[in-house]
Amino acid sequence: MRRVTLTVGLLCCVAACTFGADNDKRADELFETAQSAFNLKRYEDAATKFYDFMAAAPYDPRNDQAQYY
Repeated sequence: MRRVTLTVGLLCCVAACTFGADNDKRADELFETAQSAFNLKRYEDAATKFYDFMAAAPYDPRNDQAQYY
């Protein structure tokens, strides 16, 4: 029983690390897309994309920048 619990715990850790890396990549893509839209003066599109970024990565340190833009 202990071996099964340990194996399941290890698999959950690996899945969480992989999921976190995917989320970081997605957050980076969302922020870059929003920043590009802002630089192109597509402000409504940029605002929507920044909101998407903040929803996808609520604890990202760039959230203050996203709120500013």
